[in-house]
Amino acid sequence: MMTLTLCIAVDHKNNRLERCLESIHSLVDEIIVADMGTSTPVNQLCQDYGATVVDCRQSMHPADALNLALEQATGDWILWLNPNEYLKESALPRYRDLLYITGADLILHHVVEFQKTAKGRVRVVDYGHPRLFRRQTGFHFSGKDEVVFIDIDSTTSRDGQGQRVYMRPFKIHAESQVEQTATVRKIKRVEQEMAAVQSHSPWNLYELACEYLRIRDYKQVVKWSNKIIQLFLDHKTTPPAVIYKLKYAAVLDQTSFPQNERSLQLAARMFPDFTDLHYYIGLNYVKQSRFKEALQAFNHCLECGNTPSDYFVRQGLGSYMAHHYSGICLEKLERTVEAACAYIRAIDSYQNYVPAVDALNRLVIDFNIDVSDCMPEDIELPLKRLQDLLMA
Repeated sequence: MMTLTLCIAVDHKNNRLERCLESIHSLVDEIIVADMGTSTPVNQLCQDYGATVVDCRQSMHPADALNLALEQATGDWILWLNPNEYLKESALPRYRDLLYITGADLILHHVVEFQKTAKGRVRVVDYGHPRLFRRQTGFHFSGKDEVVFIDIDSTTSRDGQGQRVYMRPFKIHAESQVEQTATVRKIKRVEQEMAAVQSHSPWNLYELACEYLRIRDYKQVVKWSNKIIQLFLDHKTTPPAVIYKLKYAAVLDQTSFPQNERSLQLAARMFPDFTDLHYYIGLNYVKQSRFKEALQAFNHCLECGNTPSDYFVRQGLGSYMAHHYSGICLEKLERTVEAACAYIRAIDSYQNYVPAVDALNRLVIDFNIDVSDCMPEDIELPLKRLQDLLMA
């Protein structure tokens, strides 16, 4: 039977370790906690969850501490998490199936990070990230400060770039507060470190691009994404879908990009059932006021849905968010009743989706629409519940 070890590094800034351990302890066979000097002793907490604590107070960076934890690990596979991360219970029953994937040595997970801004707002950043790997394949951790990478240079070159790297849509949830200026300095130091060792792994550069995405430095994300794509092509390997997701999410958060439209269409043809890419196509058309074409793209999103097995699909892009944007396009095309139906479908998919509720409310007021005349027959949302949402 394959065994699984969790490695995690904690320091004085971590206060969510208990939630992390509570979410994962029943899944793993072994827990190694690298203690870099917490303000409150973690020994008792770790003992409650059967974890082994490694004294890493001399370690300057979490990557160093994680490597010390890795030396103590005995599991066939290593899962690493940050203390502010956790898995939901719904992910646990099928998770250990990953340990038996033939030919996989490194598996990316879907990280969904809820970032609290200085003004108290919350924004969501999601990306694929290497988190699960075979212990005896040479992987180790690198990085500076809180920026941690799995060093892939020494391993992927043996069998060809990317052939042993898999993507599986198990979600790791995180809550964080990103301090922009300090984080930029940390990432730049890691970038310099990679340049010094002449890193040629596209996956190492991908991890760097993900860090730039976390701080919304979209120009750097696009820059590194293009380099990553070229590295895969240089090795005569098709770049994985997750690279295109990263690139075009960054591009579309800035502006429309008609000059890059052809490359996005090409990526969508390469991965025809990847919801995110078709959603980006739709957004790009909306920004260019090409609403008929945008509507077709959002309809394709709805056909793909939220959960293709091989991709990291952002929640809602194959359901309520696509319905909402379909409604926007239908409004622009002066198909008001159909727009109301689309907003109702969005609310049916996710009743707390405020943009769709607000848009439907506006149509009811501006066009004197009776929502009872617009209710699709195949939805589960009761009319009374919809009316209550509109009046709230």
